Amino acid sequence: HRLLQFPVRHSSGTKGIHPHRNRLGHADGVGQLDLAALGQTGGHNIFGNPAGGIGSGKSYVCDLLAQRGIDIYNCDNEAKRLMASSNSIHNKLVCAVGEEVYCDNKLNKPILAAFLLQSADNAAVINGIVHPEVANDFLQSGKQWMECAILHSSGFDRLVDKVICVVAPYEVRKKRIIQRDSISEAKAKEWIDCQMSQEEMSAKSDFVIVNDGICDINSQIDNILHALAACEK
Repeated sequence: HRLLQFPVRHSSGTKGIHPHRNRLGHADGVGQLDLAALGQTGGHNIFGNPAGGIGSGKSYVCDLLAQRGIDIYNCDNEAKRLMASSNSIHNKLVCAVGEEVYCDNKLNKPILAAFLLQSADNAAVINGIVHPEVANDFLQSGKQWMECAILHSSGFDRLVDKVICVVAPYEVRKKRIIQRDSISEAKAKEWIDCQMSQEEMSAKSDFVIVNDGICDINSQIDNILHALAACEK
């Protein structure tokens, strides 16, 4: 399990059966996955996930991992791609939200956002449509690393073996968000406070990277990669 949250996936020694098949729960529809049907091949790869709260610098750590040749599956980007291209998601969203959720075969984001914000039940419906498709896409991608901002709430933590959490001091995170998004301090604080706390996220992780602008990020990454390599032996 690798959290940045980065997740790391571990393939089983039995062809066609993913080791986490029986661990998948029903969080946001992930329990609907038919992992055995995906034809997973055997091996000894560990699959990881970098995770971290907003402003922690998770994307920066992902860039450093990419420089080391690690190809990371970005769940947010791939979810957007699938919502635009998947016929299965298209049909299910139309049934759930209405024909107006697509306009000229393009996702009508304001309509979808309005539906999501109406209730927690509506959000669960959308998650139940999108999350299983993203999980299946990841499992078929051949990639060993996943970047998922909602790793635990989505149930995707059941797809990975190691989680690496990126953390940074509260004030540092707030400053980064204000500079990046040109928002007020109050809004940046609101965004941070609505997420899982760094303490809880760290407790759910296998490794923690401190990205405070002082600690050496590269040495932390190298130490984690050495530890993961040892796990694979």
